Amino acid sequence: MMLKLLSIFAVFVACYSQTTSPIRTICRAINRADCSLFAHHPECGSDGKTYDNRCLFSKAHCQDLTLQAVHNGTCTPSSGTTGTPGTSAIYQFFCSQMATKHCGTDVEHLCGSDHVDYMNFCLFEKARCTNLDLYVASYAKSS
Repeated sequence: MMLKLLSIFAVFVACYSQTTSPIRTICRAINRADCSLFAHHPECGSDGKTYDNRCLFSKAHCQDLTLQAVHNGTCTPSSGTTGTPGTSAIYQFFCSQMATKHCGTDVEHLCGSDHVDYMNFCLFEKARCTNLDLYVASYAKSS
């Protein structure tokens, strides 16, 4: 089931990355995720709500880009309203899912802004997890 979820992430990332910013691409993938597949790990948001897991927090952040992850655990009256920027939290969530994904051998060459030839979009997304400024320079081999 987890492999199916990761495959869905990759498909939506590939479909939307050409026309949208990385955060919007990731949000489209996250919004289609089944958060019930993720374990119970409460996370307190800057809106004072406790989210059952990082997946649900990520979906909420995609709806409100000002939302921050205040701390792990249930919110309390003294939790506060500042913490890890929500965008960082959802990148961490998305990249943790990508880290365990097997990219396969499909060939769809693309050249990254780092002048590296990536064999397919999945490998490019994995690289982007360690270099958030990376973007697709062209959909061909690097020259």
